[in-house]
Amino acid sequence: MKRSALAALLLCLCAGALCAGLSLGRPGAVKKRVSKLDARAAAFRAAGAAQAALNQPPVVSAVTAAYPTVAAGGLTSISVSALDPDGDTLSYVWSSTAGAIGGTGASINWLAPSTAGVYAVACAVSDGKNPVSRSVSITAVPPGTLHWKFTASANISLSPAVGPDGTVYAADDTGRLYAINPADGSQKWVFTTENSDVLNFPPVVGGDGTVYVVAAGTKTYAVNPDGGKKWGPSPVVPANNISNRPVLNPDGGVYILDGTAHALYVLDQATGLGQSTFTALSGIAQPPVTGPGGTLYVTDMLDNLYSVAPGQSLSNASIISVPAISYPPAIGRDGSVYWEDNLYDLNASKPDGSAKWSPYSTAQTIAAPPVIGADGAVYVFTATPDVLVVSSVTGSGQSFTSLMGVAYAPVIGPDGSVYLVDSPGDLYAESPGGAFKWGPAGVQAPATAINSAPAVSAGGAVYFPSDDNKIYAVYGASALP
Repeated sequence: MKRSALAALLLCLCAGALCAGLSLGRPGAVKKRVSKLDARAAAFRAAGAAQAALNQPPVVSAVTAAYPTVAAGGLTSISVSALDPDGDTLSYVWSSTAGAIGGTGASINWLAPSTAGVYAVACAVSDGKNPVSRSVSITAVPPGTLHWKFTASANISLSPAVGPDGTVYAADDTGRLYAINPADGSQKWVFTTENSDVLNFPPVVGGDGTVYVVAAGTKTYAVNPDGGKKWGPSPVVPANNISNRPVLNPDGGVYILDGTAHALYVLDQATGLGQSTFTALSGIAQPPVTGPGGTLYVTDMLDNLYSVAPGQSLSNASIISVPAISYPPAIGRDGSVYWEDNLYDLNASKPDGSAKWSPYSTAQTIAAPPVIGADGAVYVFTATPDVLVVSSVTGSGQSFTSLMGVAYAPVIGPDGSVYLVDSPGDLYAESPGGAFKWGPAGVQAPATAINSAPAVSAGGAVYFPSDDNKIYAVYGASALP
């Protein structure tokens, strides 16, 4: 028994000694390994610090507003110019002291608040390590404030037009087409028709900035954005009577109506070459209209309205009866069709051709094609003169404005404002509900009258010609695209 106990004790002592020896041997090895790890970590930290020290922040050269002054409620695009010396990917965070920002990236749109003042729009440009901020100040002025006046060589009788880049185009009565810088009203270029033929209709601007005009009732021209002639006069249309300004369609066609022969021609936007089209119909009664999705609406001499979708043939077109129509129809965003008959009744059809509501009788002679507002309401200009507004949902209508001398059909702004010219020379903006927003913004002596309906840019600027050879630009409200 004693021998067993003694043996057990000796075994424990040996095991303890062995464990102690091993334990005593470990600290040196562990310390050596930890030292190596510490050295590696220190080297890694040093490399990271060196890399951070070498990283260069983005270089932001400028934050620029396309229009440093806008209307309260007006729109301008703003862009930042920045680069990263290290080639890092940059991110952009925009902010403003007031107003609304639309879009992301290096360029955005800014909608000014409804109160006049000076506001800052800032952009923080970051490479993920070092953000750099810059800002630009923009002044918002009361809508209707005069921006600039441009003086032409002769009287301007036609409405101006606005290109996709904001350039303003106006034609005087001696065959000159002017391109005007929207920022300051300076002349960019002038194009003159052959023989100084007078332009018959307001210019039409394509999505690529090409300007299409008709002169002497027989000649169609295309003018490049730089003022050089693209083509023209087109040799396709016979020398009869072009009765409308060119109609552009997303299919690449320029549609011209010969009102004497009741023939429709389609020209290639690039070359001006083309041919007669829709020849299977019994003559064309009205200029075609482009609707949602590029659908083309064509009215024949039997008062049938054909809606031809892109890539669709005439044989597959939908047909709506439009009896006694006198003006081109108006097409709603949902494809509804609005037209007048006998110059007194406003009609509405659903896209399938069924009646949307009973005809609305104006009791006044309708003097222009219907105009569709931003909210879908239909505006009717009468010879009284008066402007009526008709609900696109119910067909009920009423007088829209208290102005007594409206001279032209209403023009709808990007924010839904309804622009009216009160004869002879006052411009007003009204809300879709009929409340006055601002006005009058009129011509200045020696001018006495506004010569046509205005044109409105996507940014809200309003342009109109006066009877003293000038184009006026006034600030107006807009909406984020």
